[in-house]
Amino acid sequence: MRLKNFALFLFFLVPLANIGFSQNNMAIYDEKYSLEHFKDEISDTKALLEKDLLHCRNKAANIYLRANAIFERTKIVDYKEVALEAAFLYAVTFAKDLKVHTAHSLYEIIRGEALKYGFYRIVALVSNAFGASFFGLEYYDLAAKEFNIALKTAEYINDSIIQAIAIGNMGILMLSVEKYDSANYYSALEYFNKSLLFNSSNDRVSGRIVSYTNIAITYLELNKYEEAEENFLNAISLAEENEMIRLACTSYMHMAELKKKNLEFNKSIEFARIAIKTAKEVDRLDVLHGSYTILAEVYDSLENNDSAYYYAIKSIEIGELLSISDHEFQKAEVLSAERFRNENKQLEIEKIYQNQIITKSKTQSIYLLLVIILVIIVLIILFISHRNRVRINNLLNEKNEDLNSTVIDLRFSENQLKLANSAKDKFIGILSHDIMTPISSINNLTEGMVDSFEIYDMDSLYSMLKNLNNEASGLKRFIRAILQWVSYHEKKVSFKPMQMNLVEVVYSTISLLEQFAQKKEVEIINKLEEEVFVFADPEMISAVIRNLLVNAIKFSDNKSKVELYVVEDKHKVTLCIKDYGIGIGEDDVKKLFKIETDNKVVGKSKSKGSGLGLLLCKEIISINHGEISVESKLGQGSIFSFTLNKRKWQDEEQNKGIYS
Repeated sequence: MRLKNFALFLFFLVPLANIGFSQNNMAIYDEKYSLEHFKDEISDTKALLEKDLLHCRNKAANIYLRANAIFERTKIVDYKEVALEAAFLYAVTFAKDLKVHTAHSLYEIIRGEALKYGFYRIVALVSNAFGASFFGLEYYDLAAKEFNIALKTAEYINDSIIQAIAIGNMGILMLSVEKYDSANYYSALEYFNKSLLFNSSNDRVSGRIVSYTNIAITYLELNKYEEAEENFLNAISLAEENEMIRLACTSYMHMAELKKKNLEFNKSIEFARIAIKTAKEVDRLDVLHGSYTILAEVYDSLENNDSAYYYAIKSIEIGELLSISDHEFQKAEVLSAERFRNENKQLEIEKIYQNQIITKSKTQSIYLLLVIILVIIVLIILFISHRNRVRINNLLNEKNEDLNSTVIDLRFSENQLKLANSAKDKFIGILSHDIMTPISSINNLTEGMVDSFEIYDMDSLYSMLKNLNNEASGLKRFIRAILQWVSYHEKKVSFKPMQMNLVEVVYSTISLLEQFAQKKEVEIINKLEEEVFVFADPEMISAVIRNLLVNAIKFSDNKSKVELYVVEDKHKVTLCIKDYGIGIGEDDVKKLFKIETDNKVVGKSKSKGSGLGLLLCKEIISINHGEISVESKLGQGSIFSFTLNKRKWQDEEQNKGIYS
């Protein structure tokens, strides 16, 4: 119904803009009171309809009295026509002021006078105004009767302008029947298209805008959005070209409604805001109310609750202003007016009923004021209640979020603690086994020497002491590895990254391990020839290369070889250490670099590794912003490699602070 009411509003205004002047027998009474002079005065008075009703009413009454006085003296009927046109304008001001009883009484008198003198154009205009008034009061049968009178009269005098208006009103009437189906809409479309043809034939721009708008509204009701949009845009284009902003703002509002239904929410917001801007300029409260309502619904669909609430409040405020005219009071006025429809009274009857209407209006105003006050109080209570409820909900949500966050943190901490305890237990197990083994060997050797010292010759004692020294040295290296790993893990070491030549570090490390490699007859092949620069801590990288190279030699076959080579790209350098030793199984490869797994591997020399060396390497490479990896096949050897950056990292200064 909201769309139909907006369409109807357009037709309240249309008849007023088309009151013509008879061009027959245009005699001039004198220059001051010529028909042209009265014509200009009525045109000026019409312009006041949308600005100042009281001023418009007074001017229309003055024109009527002067033109009618001239007619009484001269009996020139053209002045009588001018007087009735002014009287019609006078009556319209009461209709716009919602004083329906007065307007209907005046309409009836004016139509009777017009019939008496054969002014059929005025008869058609008054009948159309009657129909629009009954339509607004939802007396659709009476409205249809009056529109038919207007249409038949206009056809009789061949007035295409009034025909267009009456046909358009019949179309709106088809949309307003309470029980309707799609057939009503298509019938309405036929009326509106006929109205458009009449308006186009007489080049009546305002009528064309109204026709396009009504056609678009009908298509919108039929959910034919493309046709609706085409006609709305036609109406907007015509209105903007001819600066008829009052008519354009209605189409803007309906375009916003169309875009909302089509889920084009951003476009809907854009059109609604244009409609609001133009409606404020021309004081169209109905368009303001509709546009605010559309914005509230759109923002609600977008889940923007603040904006939806703001525009909903604006819609309610404008709605209250629109509801000041009491609908039931209008109906009562019409029923009262019907009792006087057949009475042939003079214009002076207005004075008799004016005082009655003023009294009723005052009483009605008091009731309306009380209702408005009650509504405001209820709205205030609801607003305060809603605000408190929102505040409480927000507080509860914040508490729930804090509680959920705390629970998540506790669960995470619990999992981390479990992992740490598990890693600690396994680490202690590794330490216990790898420390107890050499200690047990040392204890067995010393017990044997003490218990049977006299039976050993010097060669046997030397061999036992050599084994004892090897076990002690191994235990020392293992404890040193533990201390280094803990230092790196807890970030207590000195960290001094710089631009370093990797080739120099490799050569230096190989020279330290040449004797160890010669004992196993393992050849170290260094394929690094040119300078290769990386950004890292030289001492740390030397420790990594030393550890990986020792492992490669230790787990290689005798008379085997170990190769060192690099792979470069634009930003990174990868150093690879390849051996042809016993290799590592696929399952064991996955366990490397993890404290929580047992990483012991037995080499050809029967030596064992604790796995701490690889953990130390991983920790060092991570500190230097690199990555370490391994490729191995059991029985074929392994390739341990690590990757470093060629250039300084962006957060190097921060890392200095962390590890220094």
